[in-house]
Amino acid sequence: MNAVEAVACHLLKERPDWKIYCIGITTNKLVKKYFGENSVIGTATNATELAGLIVEERNSNKLDFFCGDQRRDELPNILRNNGIRVNEVIVYQTKPVLHHIEKAYNGILFFSPSAADSFFSVNKIPANTLLFAIGTTTAKELKQFSNNEIIISEEPGKENLVNKMIQFYSSKINH
Repeated sequence: MNAVEAVACHLLKERPDWKIYCIGITTNKLVKKYFGENSVIGTATNATELAGLIVEERNSNKLDFFCGDQRRDELPNILRNNGIRVNEVIVYQTKPVLHHIEKAYNGILFFSPSAADSFFSVNKIPANTLLFAIGTTTAKELKQFSNNEIIISEEPGKENLVNKMIQFYSSKINH
């Protein structure tokens, strides 16, 4: 999502005829907004799944990977191990936001692995606080910092994670 915004900002009104793979619903919507409805040729819920799709479809032996400076290794490693050249283009920097919380919360939502890193670098939480993760990669990162229960959104996307949390707490109230 951040990469799409960063690239679109630099292209101004240009719309390159790119064939784009992306992760998640929000990123998919942004790609279509900036690069056209037909620009997305594949989507997945995480990097490993996306890499598998790219390898399976094999539309090219090389691709450009627009990412941040703290990207994970799964996607480029899988592609390279399958003979696809990856031109990595870093288009944004992740800056930690260190915010100490005083209050104990019933649940906390995490939208990225770097958010988990930032949060736990300055916070400790009670054992009964639920952690909500936008996807499996974020959940794995949370497990490095906490043994608390982690609830994972079925599909990545901010709205999906918020809806997951609402559904969880609604079911507790209704029972």
